[in-house]
Amino acid sequence: MNRSARAKPKIRVADQAKVFAAFIKAFGDVFRAHESHRRNLHTQLQKTPPGTSRLWARRARLLMEPGIAILMDDVEATLVVRDVLAPLIPEKTEGYRFVIHQGRMALDGPSIAVLMTRHSYPTGIKNPLEDLRVTLPADSIKLEANFQAGPFVRLPVTMLLAPSVAPDGRIALKMLELRAQGIPIDRVMGLLGVELSRLVPQGGKLSVTGDTILINPVGMLPAPVTEGRLHRVEVHGEHLVMTYNNGAPLHPPTLPAPDSSAYIALVGHDLLVGKIMMQDVCLQMVPLDPNAHWIEFALPDYRAQLAAGESSLHFGDELLYRIPALDHTGD
Repeated sequence: MNRSARAKPKIRVADQAKVFAAFIKAFGDVFRAHESHRRNLHTQLQKTPPGTSRLWARRARLLMEPGIAILMDDVEATLVVRDVLAPLIPEKTEGYRFVIHQGRMALDGPSIAVLMTRHSYPTGIKNPLEDLRVTLPADSIKLEANFQAGPFVRLPVTMLLAPSVAPDGRIALKMLELRAQGIPIDRVMGLLGVELSRLVPQGGKLSVTGDTILINPVGMLPAPVTEGRLHRVEVHGEHLVMTYNNGAPLHPPTLPAPDSSAYIALVGHDLLVGKIMMQDVCLQMVPLDPNAHWIEFALPDYRAQLAAGESSLHFGDELLYRIPALDHTGD
Protein backbone atom coordinates (compact mmCIF):
# COMPACT_ATOMS: atom_id res chain seq x y z
CA MET A 1 0.00 0.00 0.00
CA ASN A 2 2.81 2.38 0.85
CA ARG A 3 4.54 1.72 -2.48
CA SER A 4 1.27 2.28 -4.35
CA ALA A 5 0.66 5.47 -2.46
CA ARG A 6 4.10 6.75 -3.38
CA ALA A 7 3.48 5.97 -7.10
CA LYS A 8 0.32 8.06 -7.40
CA PRO A 9 1.96 11.46 -7.00
CA LYS A 10 4.42 10.58 -9.77
CA ILE A 11 1.48 9.97 -12.14
CA ARG A 12 -0.17 13.24 -11.14
CA VAL A 13 3.05 15.19 -11.61
CA ALA A 14 3.53 13.65 -15.06
CA ASP A 15 -0.02 14.54 -16.06
CA GLN A 16 0.41 18.05 -14.77
CA ALA A 17 3.65 18.35 -16.72
CA LYS A 18 1.83 17.38 -19.91
CA VAL A 19 -0.94 19.89 -19.25
CA PHE A 20 1.61 22.58 -18.45
CA ALA A 21 3.60 21.77 -21.61
CA ALA A 22 0.40 21.96 -23.69
CA PHE A 23 -0.45 25.29 -22.07
CA ILE A 24 3.03 26.67 -22.80
CA LYS A 25 2.76 25.53 -26.44
CA ALA A 26 -0.71 27.05 -26.84
CA PHE A 27 0.46 30.28 -25.22
CA GLY A 28 3.48 30.37 -27.52
CA ASP A 29 1.31 29.77 -30.58
CA VAL A 30 -1.03 32.61 -29.58
CA PHE A 31 1.92 34.90 -28.82
CA ARG A 32 3.59 34.12 -32.15
CA ALA A 33 0.29 34.63 -34.00
CA HIS A 34 -0.18 37.93 -32.16
CA GLU A 35 3.36 39.06 -33.04
CA SER A 36 2.90 38.06 -36.69
CA HIS A 37 -0.44 39.86 -36.76
CA ARG A 38 1.06 42.96 -35.12
CA ARG A 39 3.96 43.03 -37.60
CA ASN A 40 1.54 42.66 -40.51
CA LEU A 41 -0.53 45.60 -39.32
CA HIS A 42 2.58 47.68 -38.55
CA THR A 43 3.84 47.05 -42.09
CA GLN A 44 0.50 48.20 -43.53
CA LEU A 45 0.61 51.39 -41.47
CA GLN A 46 4.19 52.08 -42.59
CA LYS A 47 3.15 51.69 -46.24
CA THR A 48 0.30 54.15 -45.84
CA PRO A 49 1.31 57.71 -46.86
CA PRO A 50 0.55 60.56 -44.41
CA GLY A 51 -3.03 61.74 -44.63
CA THR A 52 -4.17 58.51 -46.26
CA SER A 53 -6.35 55.62 -45.13
CA ARG A 54 -6.61 52.35 -47.04
CA LEU A 55 -10.11 50.98 -47.48
CA TRP A 56 -11.47 47.58 -48.44
CA ALA A 57 -15.18 46.88 -48.99
CA ARG A 58 -16.90 43.63 -49.84
CA ARG A 59 -20.64 43.32 -50.41
CA ALA A 60 -21.27 46.77 -48.94
CA ARG A 61 -24.23 49.07 -49.56
CA LEU A 62 -23.20 52.67 -48.99
CA LEU A 63 -25.92 55.29 -48.60
CA MET A 64 -24.15 58.51 -49.63
CA GLU A 65 -27.18 60.73 -49.11
CA PRO A 66 -30.95 60.14 -49.02
CA GLY A 67 -32.00 58.43 -52.25
CA ILE A 68 -28.47 57.63 -53.51
CA ALA A 69 -27.12 54.19 -52.59
CA ILE A 70 -24.03 52.51 -54.06
CA LEU A 71 -23.21 48.83 -53.96
CA MET A 72 -19.48 48.19 -53.49
CA ASP A 73 -17.98 44.76 -54.06
CA ASP A 74 -14.31 43.78 -53.81
CA VAL A 75 -13.43 47.48 -53.70
CA GLU A 76 -9.90 48.57 -52.79
CA ALA A 77 -9.50 52.31 -52.35
CA THR A 78 -7.78 55.08 -50.42
CA LEU A 79 -9.27 58.03 -48.57
CA VAL A 80 -7.02 61.09 -48.83
CA VAL A 81 -7.61 64.00 -46.44
CA ARG A 82 -6.96 67.51 -47.72
CA ASP A 83 -5.23 68.53 -44.49
CA VAL A 84 -2.71 65.89 -43.36
CA LEU A 85 -2.61 67.45 -39.89
CA ALA A 86 -6.35 66.91 -39.41
CA PRO A 87 -8.08 63.58 -38.77
CA LEU A 88 -10.46 61.94 -41.20
CA ILE A 89 -14.00 63.03 -40.28
CA PRO A 90 -16.48 60.91 -42.30
CA GLU A 91 -19.38 63.39 -42.23
CA LYS A 92 -17.18 66.26 -43.50
CA THR A 93 -17.19 64.90 -47.03
CA GLU A 94 -15.58 67.99 -48.55
CA GLY A 95 -12.44 67.31 -46.51
CA TYR A 96 -11.25 64.15 -48.27
CA ARG A 97 -11.15 62.29 -51.61
CA PHE A 98 -12.20 58.71 -52.38
CA VAL A 99 -9.70 57.16 -54.81
CA ILE A 100 -10.74 53.73 -56.17
CA HIS A 101 -7.99 51.31 -57.22
CA GLN A 102 -9.94 48.12 -57.88
CA GLY A 103 -13.49 46.84 -57.66
CA ARG A 104 -17.07 47.31 -58.71
CA MET A 105 -19.48 50.14 -57.89
CA ALA A 106 -23.15 49.75 -58.83
CA LEU A 107 -26.18 52.05 -58.93
CA ASP A 108 -29.82 51.10 -59.34
CA GLY A 109 -32.34 53.05 -61.41
CA PRO A 110 -33.85 55.16 -58.60
CA SER A 111 -30.36 56.17 -57.39
CA ILE A 112 -29.36 57.20 -60.93
CA ALA A 113 -32.53 59.30 -61.23
CA VAL A 114 -31.86 61.13 -57.95
CA LEU A 115 -28.20 61.58 -58.88
CA MET A 116 -29.08 63.14 -62.26
CA THR A 117 -31.74 65.36 -60.73
CA ARG A 118 -29.51 66.74 -57.93
CA HIS A 119 -25.95 66.62 -59.20
CA SER A 120 -25.55 66.24 -62.97
CA TYR A 121 -26.30 69.77 -64.17
CA PRO A 122 -23.93 72.74 -63.78
CA THR A 123 -24.58 75.17 -60.97
CA GLY A 124 -27.07 77.86 -62.00
CA ILE A 125 -28.55 75.85 -64.90
CA LYS A 126 -32.08 74.59 -64.39
CA ASN A 127 -32.61 70.92 -65.10
CA PRO A 128 -35.06 70.80 -68.05
CA LEU A 129 -36.01 67.19 -67.24
CA GLU A 130 -38.71 66.92 -64.59
CA ASP A 131 -40.17 63.83 -62.89
CA LEU A 132 -37.21 61.77 -64.09
CA ARG A 133 -37.54 57.98 -63.93
CA VAL A 134 -34.71 55.55 -64.75
CA THR A 135 -34.99 51.84 -65.48
CA LEU A 136 -32.38 49.38 -66.71
CA PRO A 137 -33.63 47.06 -69.45
CA ALA A 138 -31.19 44.57 -70.98
CA ASP A 139 -27.83 46.24 -71.75
CA SER A 140 -29.31 49.75 -71.75
CA ILE A 141 -30.52 52.68 -69.65
CA LYS A 142 -34.04 54.01 -70.12
CA LEU A 143 -34.79 57.58 -69.07
CA GLU A 144 -38.37 58.87 -68.94
CA ALA A 145 -39.11 62.49 -68.03
CA ASN A 146 -41.13 65.58 -68.80
CA PHE A 147 -39.07 67.99 -70.89
CA GLN A 148 -39.73 71.71 -70.55
CA ALA A 149 -39.25 72.62 -74.24
CA GLY A 150 -40.59 76.17 -73.86
CA PRO A 151 -42.62 78.43 -71.56
CA PHE A 152 -45.84 76.61 -72.46
CA VAL A 153 -44.50 73.37 -73.99
CA ARG A 154 -44.00 70.30 -71.79
CA LEU A 155 -43.24 67.03 -73.56
CA PRO A 156 -43.05 63.48 -72.20
CA VAL A 157 -39.62 62.30 -73.39
CA THR A 158 -38.10 58.81 -73.48
CA MET A 159 -34.41 58.11 -74.07
CA LEU A 160 -32.81 54.70 -74.54
CA LEU A 161 -29.04 54.74 -73.99
CA ALA A 162 -26.24 52.16 -74.34
CA PRO A 163 -23.43 52.59 -71.76
CA SER A 164 -19.71 52.08 -72.42
CA VAL A 165 -16.34 53.63 -71.54
CA ALA A 166 -14.92 56.26 -73.92
CA PRO A 167 -11.19 56.15 -74.82
CA ASP A 168 -10.53 59.08 -72.45
CA GLY A 169 -12.09 57.22 -69.51
CA ARG A 170 -15.42 59.02 -69.46
CA ILE A 171 -18.76 57.20 -69.36
CA ALA A 172 -20.29 57.19 -72.84
CA LEU A 173 -24.07 56.90 -73.24
CA LYS A 174 -24.91 56.35 -76.90
CA MET A 175 -28.44 57.36 -77.87
CA LEU A 176 -30.30 54.37 -79.27
CA GLU A 177 -33.73 55.93 -79.28
CA LEU A 178 -35.24 59.32 -78.45
CA ARG A 179 -38.98 59.88 -78.44
CA ALA A 180 -41.38 62.65 -77.44
CA GLN A 181 -45.07 61.92 -77.00
CA GLY A 182 -44.23 58.46 -78.35
CA ILE A 183 -43.03 59.94 -81.66
CA PRO A 184 -39.38 59.65 -82.82
CA ILE A 185 -37.78 62.89 -81.67
CA ASP A 186 -36.26 63.83 -85.04
CA ARG A 187 -39.78 64.51 -86.34
CA VAL A 188 -40.53 66.76 -83.36
CA MET A 189 -37.17 68.53 -83.10
CA GLY A 190 -37.57 70.32 -86.42
CA LEU A 191 -40.90 71.71 -85.32
CA LEU A 192 -39.76 72.87 -81.87
CA GLY A 193 -36.11 73.61 -82.58
CA VAL A 194 -35.10 71.16 -79.87
CA GLU A 195 -31.55 69.73 -79.82
CA LEU A 196 -29.96 67.00 -77.74
CA SER A 197 -27.73 69.60 -76.06
CA ARG A 198 -30.88 71.26 -74.68
CA LEU A 199 -31.81 68.00 -73.00
CA VAL A 200 -28.26 67.67 -71.68
CA PRO A 201 -26.65 71.12 -71.21
CA GLN A 202 -22.90 71.40 -71.91
CA GLY A 203 -20.45 72.01 -69.09
CA GLY A 204 -19.78 70.56 -65.70
CA LYS A 205 -19.86 66.77 -65.67
CA LEU A 206 -21.85 66.35 -68.91
CA SER A 207 -21.17 67.01 -72.58
CA VAL A 208 -22.64 65.91 -75.91
CA THR A 209 -20.81 64.66 -79.00
CA GLY A 210 -23.13 63.75 -81.85
CA ASP A 211 -25.56 61.16 -80.52
CA THR A 212 -23.50 60.39 -77.40
CA ILE A 213 -23.69 61.84 -73.90
CA LEU A 214 -20.30 61.88 -72.14
CA ILE A 215 -20.08 61.91 -68.34
CA ASN A 216 -16.92 62.66 -66.38
CA PRO A 217 -16.82 60.00 -63.63
CA VAL A 218 -14.58 62.21 -61.45
CA GLY A 219 -16.94 64.05 -59.17
CA MET A 220 -19.98 62.37 -60.73
CA LEU A 221 -21.16 61.22 -57.31
CA PRO A 222 -21.93 63.42 -54.29
CA ALA A 223 -19.03 64.42 -52.04
CA PRO A 224 -16.51 63.10 -51.26
CA VAL A 225 -14.99 63.50 -54.71
CA THR A 226 -14.61 60.05 -56.27
CA GLU A 227 -11.65 59.28 -58.54
CA GLY A 228 -10.38 56.18 -60.31
CA ARG A 229 -9.58 54.57 -63.65
CA LEU A 230 -12.82 53.31 -65.13
CA HIS A 231 -12.33 49.97 -66.89
CA ARG A 232 -15.84 48.88 -67.85
CA VAL A 233 -19.47 50.04 -67.59
CA GLU A 234 -22.36 47.66 -68.13
CA VAL A 235 -25.93 46.95 -67.09
CA HIS A 236 -26.19 43.86 -64.95
CA GLY A 237 -29.63 42.94 -63.65
CA GLU A 238 -31.14 45.98 -61.96
CA HIS A 239 -27.84 47.89 -61.65
CA LEU A 240 -25.44 49.96 -63.70
CA VAL A 241 -22.08 48.42 -62.78
CA MET A 242 -18.84 50.43 -63.03
CA THR A 243 -15.63 48.39 -62.81
CA TYR A 244 -12.40 50.14 -61.79
CA ASN A 245 -8.87 48.84 -62.28
CA ASN A 246 -5.63 50.81 -61.98
CA GLY A 247 -3.42 47.72 -61.94
CA ALA A 248 -2.14 48.30 -58.38
CA PRO A 249 -4.09 46.16 -55.88
CA LEU A 250 -3.90 46.87 -52.16
CA HIS A 251 -3.41 43.79 -50.01
CA PRO A 252 -5.43 44.00 -46.79
CA PRO A 253 -3.93 43.18 -43.39
CA THR A 254 -5.20 40.30 -41.28
CA LEU A 255 -8.63 41.54 -40.19
CA PRO A 256 -10.36 40.90 -36.84
CA ALA A 257 -13.15 38.99 -38.67
CA PRO A 258 -11.32 37.54 -41.71
CA ASP A 259 -14.11 35.08 -42.56
CA SER A 260 -16.83 37.70 -42.89
CA SER A 261 -18.32 37.78 -46.41
CA ALA A 262 -19.51 41.39 -46.02
CA TYR A 263 -17.40 44.15 -44.47
CA ILE A 264 -15.84 47.60 -44.69
CA ALA A 265 -12.27 47.85 -43.37
CA LEU A 266 -10.16 50.96 -42.83
CA VAL A 267 -6.44 51.17 -41.98
CA GLY A 268 -4.27 54.27 -41.69
CA HIS A 269 -4.88 57.93 -40.88
CA ASP A 270 -6.39 59.14 -37.61
CA LEU A 271 -10.19 58.93 -37.49
CA LEU A 272 -12.49 61.23 -35.53
CA VAL A 273 -15.99 59.94 -34.72
CA GLY A 274 -17.89 62.47 -32.67
CA LYS A 275 -15.49 63.21 -29.79
CA ILE A 276 -13.63 59.91 -30.06
CA MET A 277 -10.22 60.06 -31.75
CA MET A 278 -8.69 56.84 -33.09
CA GLN A 279 -4.99 57.09 -33.96
CA ASP A 280 -3.40 54.84 -36.60
CA VAL A 281 -6.83 53.39 -37.13
CA CYS A 282 -7.47 49.73 -37.92
CA LEU A 283 -11.23 49.27 -38.09
CA GLN A 284 -13.46 46.59 -39.55
CA MET A 285 -17.25 46.86 -39.74
CA VAL A 286 -19.40 43.76 -40.31
CA PRO A 287 -23.19 43.20 -40.19
CA LEU A 288 -24.69 42.75 -36.75
CA ASP A 289 -26.85 39.99 -38.23
CA PRO A 290 -24.47 37.06 -38.96
CA ASN A 291 -26.84 35.86 -41.71
CA ALA A 292 -26.84 39.18 -43.60
CA HIS A 293 -25.46 38.98 -47.13
CA TRP A 294 -24.59 42.72 -47.28
CA ILE A 295 -23.36 45.32 -44.85
CA GLU A 296 -25.26 48.61 -44.97
CA PHE A 297 -23.55 51.86 -44.03
CA ALA A 298 -25.24 55.28 -44.08
CA LEU A 299 -22.76 58.13 -44.37
CA PRO A 300 -25.28 60.76 -43.14
CA ASP A 301 -26.32 58.66 -40.10
CA TYR A 302 -23.35 56.41 -39.40
CA ARG A 303 -23.10 57.54 -35.76
CA ALA A 304 -26.58 56.15 -35.08
CA GLN A 305 -25.52 52.84 -36.62
CA LEU A 306 -22.37 52.69 -34.51
CA ALA A 307 -24.34 53.58 -31.37
CA ALA A 308 -26.83 50.79 -32.10
CA GLY A 309 -24.08 48.26 -32.82
CA GLU A 310 -21.53 46.26 -30.84
CA SER A 311 -17.76 46.76 -30.67
CA SER A 312 -14.77 44.74 -29.49
CA LEU A 313 -11.03 45.38 -29.30
CA HIS A 314 -8.64 42.81 -30.78
CA PHE A 315 -4.90 42.12 -31.06
CA GLY A 316 -2.94 45.13 -32.26
CA ASP A 317 -5.72 47.50 -31.13
CA GLU A 318 -7.92 46.61 -34.10
CA LEU A 319 -11.53 47.59 -33.54
CA LEU A 320 -14.32 45.31 -34.77
CA TYR A 321 -17.74 46.90 -35.11
CA ARG A 322 -20.93 44.92 -35.71
CA ILE A 323 -23.49 47.37 -37.08
CA PRO A 324 -27.22 46.89 -37.71
CA ALA A 325 -29.01 47.28 -41.03
CA LEU A 326 -30.31 50.76 -41.83
CA ASP A 327 -33.90 49.98 -40.84
CA HIS A 328 -32.81 48.68 -37.40
CA THR A 329 -30.87 51.67 -36.02
CA GLY A 330 -33.73 52.92 -33.86
CA ASP A 331 -33.91 56.32 -35.63
